[in-house]
Amino acid sequence: MFVVEWDQQKRQLSSISDLERLLDELHATFSNADPTLVIVELSESGDSLAIGLGRESSVLNYVNGDKIHLILQAKERWISTTK
Repeated sequence: MFVVEWDQQKRQLSSISDLERLLDELHATFSNADPTLVIVELSESGDSLAIGLGRESSVLNYVNGDKIHLILQAKERWISTTK
């Protein structure tokens, strides 16, 4: 599942085609206004993309979510405190 956030709005999408459609709509909307930053997060991993939309060129930034690593760290801390 994808979680998409922009300008204090949030939407959950379940397919890449839905994501592509929404990003195309947002790009068209913000081409006629100030550009905006859209965050797309992959729920399963926490990986995210920040995409600047609304101009001729888009800017993209990828962040590795590494949720599995964080979950394992939290589990190790919990185990060590219960001994």
